Amino acid sequence: MEDLNIPKNLYINVEKLESFLSEKGVSNVCPSCGHDKWVVPNASVVAGGVIPWGTGTGDPYMMGLPVVIMFCANCKLVRNHALLDGLEDVLEERDGAPSGG
Repeated sequence: MEDLNIPKNLYINVEKLESFLSEKGVSNVCPSCGHDKWVVPNASVVAGGVIPWGTGTGDPYMMGLPVVIMFCANCKLVRNHALLDGLEDVLEERDGAPSGG
C-alpha cells in the first residue's frame, strides 16, 4: 500500500480545488439547503483531513483516507473529497515551512 501521509509543508490551493471539481462535473449546489457557497476550513494552514479506517469491530487503524473537507456556508453540511486520482494536485508547498510527514 502506498504511503498516504500528507507532508506538513503543504496547503490546499482553493482555486485549483474549485477548478478540479468543476472539470469533474461536481455540483456546487448543497444537497441539503440548495445554496452554492462552500468553505474549506484552514485551507492555508492544513492540507486536508483523514477519514480513519476501521476493522469492522470498532477498532481504528493508525491510518486512513486523506480527504479535502468542505462545508456549506449556509447550513454547515460537511462533504469530503478523497485526495486521490489527481485531486492531490490541489496541494501546494508552503514557502519556508519545515517539511515532514
